[in-house]
Amino acid sequence: MQRFLMELGFLRAALVCGFVLAIFIFLFFHLNSHKIVWGGIAIYSLLITSIQFSRNDKLFLKSIFINPRLAFTIEYVCLTIPLSVLLLAKGYIFPSLSFIPIVFLIPFLNYSVSIQPKWQMSFPFLPATAFEWKVGLRQNLWVIILLQVAGLFFYPYQVSFFIVILLIGIITATFYLEMESRLMLESQLEVWKQSNFLIKKIGHAFLLLFMNTLPISIAFFIFHFNFWYLFLGLFLLTFLLLAFSITVKYAFYEEGKNQRFMLAILQSLAIILLILPFISGFPSPILLFILLVYFFRKAQKNLKEYAID
Repeated sequence: MQRFLMELGFLRAALVCGFVLAIFIFLFFHLNSHKIVWGGIAIYSLLITSIQFSRNDKLFLKSIFINPRLAFTIEYVCLTIPLSVLLLAKGYIFPSLSFIPIVFLIPFLNYSVSIQPKWQMSFPFLPATAFEWKVGLRQNLWVIILLQVAGLFFYPYQVSFFIVILLIGIITATFYLEMESRLMLESQLEVWKQSNFLIKKIGHAFLLLFMNTLPISIAFFIFHFNFWYLFLGLFLLTFLLLAFSITVKYAFYEEGKNQRFMLAILQSLAIILLILPFISGFPSPILLFILLVYFFRKAQKNLKEYAID
């Protein structure tokens, strides 16, 4: 069952769309506006489309005699039901019904075609130690770009910038779900030294996150400079999620063992702690920081077994 869920990518889909739904619920009860409703639908649909284009489970589904498009349709229906019910409950009948063609058309999109030119695929400006970003950007760069375009489209609303930053943070956190080989890990530890490895890894991630959110950040400061402190605070919270993802990866690193499922569960917990303040006002990021410190120490201890003397 664990392998089935991971092959389908359902955990990642539910994670991302669940986050958007939580934010949308908050907006829905604080900003009853048709623009917010359609904006939420647009971003939600964009995310489902991004899931479709990043899928690699067609062969797996065929191997177990399941029609891929039927499986995708069922998955997307499950993901859109909560938001559709919410819209219907508030009387937004037409926006709710708009999900029907979206859900049934997206599975027919050709998800096997790469829309990035080959010269963009290698990212030669990234160091070898940032291999997670090379792989992740190869699959998600266009999604990150489209999210920023969507944020700019809704520029009068400060919250659109916040949603985009958090979504980019979640996407980049998933870059650290895969474990590298022991040889690759040992080579990184040799370059950076075991005692400095995590700090430098997290530091590089901070710079890369900053670079990937630079366009939307500049736009926010142009249109909403008076609220710069809110944006800065949110960026730091997003970085906290990224740092947590890196530390738990190496806290549970084990040669030859796939920890993807457990890492996805821990990232889900971290995202819940990250967004709770926006919904309930509970200061859960403090708990996330405590967990970060705990797993950082655990990772340092675990990495000693792989350091080359």
